[in-house]
Amino acid sequence: MALGCYSYVPSAIDDVPLQSEVQAVLSTAGEIGLRDRVGLMGGRIQGELVGRSDDQVLIAVPTIGPFTGVTGERLYQRIDIPRSDVLSIEVKEPSTSRTVALLVGAAGVATAATIVTFTGDRNPGQEPNGPSGPEERIGVKLPTLLRIP
Repeated sequence: MALGCYSYVPSAIDDVPLQSEVQAVLSTAGEIGLRDRVGLMGGRIQGELVGRSDDQVLIAVPTIGPFTGVTGERLYQRIDIPRSDVLSIEVKEPSTSRTVALLVGAAGVATAATIVTFTGDRNPGQEPNGPSGPEERIGVKLPTLLRIP
């Protein structure tokens, strides 16, 4: 699912498959250490889990420039975090119910906007292009070819 809604599901570090999108919640010491080493701020770090050992977790985080070159590849920085500084880890998972609700809501808004635009509350005694005509309702001047009666 490229587009849609996601949620983060808590998990144990050893249960998370490598290459999973994760969010790690850091201790205060971990947050300060990360800020001092790589300049990242905040108590959460989001990225891809690329490695782990008994004493550290390796997460690849996107760098500031979102894309590079003509291939559109993202640049990542691998950051090692001591396990003792990771309070919890959550795995990013698609949320089908949230995505469906978002799509249904967007379709409803689009339908309502279309109905209001083309069948709005016209005053029957006025010309179609008067104050209650389509140009005023949608806030754009329509070309002459697209006059809506």
